[in-house]
Amino acid sequence: MFGQDLDSLRKIYFKDFKETFKNESFEIGDMIIKQDSGKSYFEIDIVPQTKKVYAIKQTFKYEDGWGYKNNSILNIIKVGKKGTSRTFSGMEPNPFISYTCSVGDTIVIPIYWDSHIIANKFSSGNNQEYNIWGKIDLQTKIWKQEERQLDWDITNNVDELKVIDLFSSYSIHRGLREETVSHSIRFEAINPGKFTLQIGDTKLPIIIFSKGKSIRKYVTQVRGHQWEDNVTSTALPYDHTKEIKYAILRVGDKIDVTYNTYIQEIKNPSKSNLKLEINKQN
Repeated sequence: MFGQDLDSLRKIYFKDFKETFKNESFEIGDMIIKQDSGKSYFEIDIVPQTKKVYAIKQTFKYEDGWGYKNNSILNIIKVGKKGTSRTFSGMEPNPFISYTCSVGDTIVIPIYWDSHIIANKFSSGNNQEYNIWGKIDLQTKIWKQEERQLDWDITNNVDELKVIDLFSSYSIHRGLREETVSHSIRFEAINPGKFTLQIGDTKLPIIIFSKGKSIRKYVTQVRGHQWEDNVTSTALPYDHTKEIKYAILRVGDKIDVTYNTYIQEIKNPSKSNLKLEINKQN
């Protein structure tokens, strides 16, 4: 495959992609060439038409002597009905407790390319991959020790977000003397807007669209696998690129933001300043 110009390879990849997924219930847009930090790769848009879990898998082989010979990238897309709210963990929807997009959204899928690849094919994920990565537990509750929740004094100066929960989690270290403490806050998007959320030193760029708006976003859930002979590894290629600049929400979506994490002695817990101010930068 190497030795051909990039546009010729793009056409080959695009033809194979369309042929592989021609019977799937999503529309296929064009495949374009992208450049990032001197690296070239492809991107393709799909628009799901049905509530469903989709798997877009790319499998490729390197020439001898170039990393793991066999590689795969699995993109899992969890599509809810139009208007279904999602729950974010930071910049992206949490794919284990939430749909990642809705019917009618445009999902951007990066397609990996490297000059040392000698074979490439597309496929749907297998049953095991669907069973592992395709599940959504919509009933999952955030784990927290109720008796250790703190009573925060919250000032919210962001009209686009409503505070609906605030919780702390505690992870005890192996020596049983210290623990990692994380404080997080959950918001619900209530008004459209574009801003940077600021909670202390934590900053998160956010765009909020109206509830029924169709959006364009990068695929959320991506898994990589590498193998050769009896040696395997779970990882994406080192320069796999996915451009995420904003958390892209709709009114009704929820978003969890961890704003403070530290280590403390279990028998001598740190004294926290329980005043919390939530601001935004336009």
